[in-house]
Amino acid sequence: QEEHLERLRTLHHQESQQVDQVCRMLKTDMNAVASQPEELLHQFKILAGLHVGALEDLKAQRPMQGAQSKLSQLTADYAELEQAHLMQMQQMSKLQSQITKLDKYKSTIKTQEKVIKKMELLMDNKLHILPEYRISTPAKDASVDDIERARVSSAERR
Repeated sequence: QEEHLERLRTLHHQESQQVDQVCRMLKTDMNAVASQPEELLHQFKILAGLHVGALEDLKAQRPMQGAQSKLSQLTADYAELEQAHLMQMQQMSKLQSQITKLDKYKSTIKTQEKVIKKMELLMDNKLHILPEYRISTPAKDASVDDIERARVSSAERR
């Protein structure tokens, strides 16, 4: 594409020089121009040929310019998609890390629940606490008042 542009510039420069030469000839003396019709015709043919060549080069450049702009657009789109992909990968990595942490937390909770149950069993077995004095979870007992009533009744029995 650069070669074509350089060729167009060269052709344009040559055409400009030819036009300048013809203009100088016209300005110098109309009689001199009239006396050299073959030279003038030759110059005209050269200019016409250069002009046709430049037009053909321009026509050849148009599809390439369209392809170049399409390539530029596709390159920009690719860069944008690549950036979006990187952001998604970072987000996915972050979410996977959070899932791993949650799994560890769940495992820790299960382990702690097992340990608590074992400790409750040990407390029940080793201390031989009477059922009315046994401390249990709120799900097992109706209220604190029930525990207090059980203590009072146990104290009265003694």
